[in-house]
Amino acid sequence: MLAAGPFLDGTPLGSRFLFLRDPIPTPPNDFAAVFGLADGSPQGLAGSFTVRFGNRPDGPLAGSGNEAFFVAPLPDPPFPFGFWRTDGTATGTFPLLTGVGPLGGNPPEVAA
Repeated sequence: MLAAGPFLDGTPLGSRFLFLRDPIPTPPNDFAAVFGLADGSPQGLAGSFTVRFGNRPDGPLAGSGNEAFFVAPLPDPPFPFGFWRTDGTATGTFPLLTGVGPLGGNPPEVAA
């Protein structure tokens, strides 16, 4: 069950569709975002997982093959921005670069 805010963004991930629900505030100073993975089956979701961020992700997901990239604050103070990668699983979602600062312009272009 996806108990989070409204739909934020999505991108193709191989033959599936990865989507991100709008993060919800969680104490003390961070956000929990729910990712979902749709496989197109009648049952709907192939899986979902939650990732903790220091704030809302700073831009949409950018898919490339079986991976997607996005910019989001790290979950621990001082909450620097990171450039994240996901393969649609909780263990495959992690920052590739940390402390990158807010990336001006359009994060999907940076991801691409």
